[in-house]
Amino acid sequence: MARNRLDAARARADTRDWAKARRERTRHLIELGGLVAKADLVELLDDDRATLLGALLDLAGQLRGTGDADPAHLRARWRRAGLRAFEADRDADAAQEGQEERRSTMARSRRRTPIISSMSNSSEKQDKRHANRNRNCRSALRRALKCGQDPDAAVLPVLRNVSDPWAMAKDGRSWFGHHSSELMRK
Repeated sequence: MARNRLDAARARADTRDWAKARRERTRHLIELGGLVAKADLVELLDDDRATLLGALLDLAGQLRGTGDADPAHLRARWRRAGLRAFEADRDADAAQEGQEERRSTMARSRRRTPIISSMSNSSEKQDKRHANRNRNCRSALRRALKCGQDPDAAVLPVLRNVSDPWAMAKDGRSWFGHHSSELMRK
């Protein structure tokens, strides 16, 4: 499993010219496939690849001048239709984002407590080290008491002051003290 991840990372970081060219070609082919899907040709032809290839070959033949229409006129007409489709998609995406934004501002769902989830760190090592050092200070105070010092003079820290479970970076939760209406919205 780890070997596969290493191979994938190595393939992404490969800077050789042939690897760059292969990635660029792959990206180009994926974008062209997206255009075929965007035109709904896959659904219209029931994913019949032979029919799709035949239609594309017919288009290529028309652009080569084997049909009745002028290739330059066809190219201009198809370009205008494509640009209109791209613009319609952009407008639809913008309208959908506006609706989602309005829905999120109108949400009535609120948090009961000021706790948000977060994973800001991959390790608790520093937090545990800090807590253990503080606990060791507490142990040193206990040993001092056992050695005959006045128990009223030595004040031990409260366990909550030594390590706070909400302060750990990998805890996955964060406590924010103020109840801002923005932060309290789910």
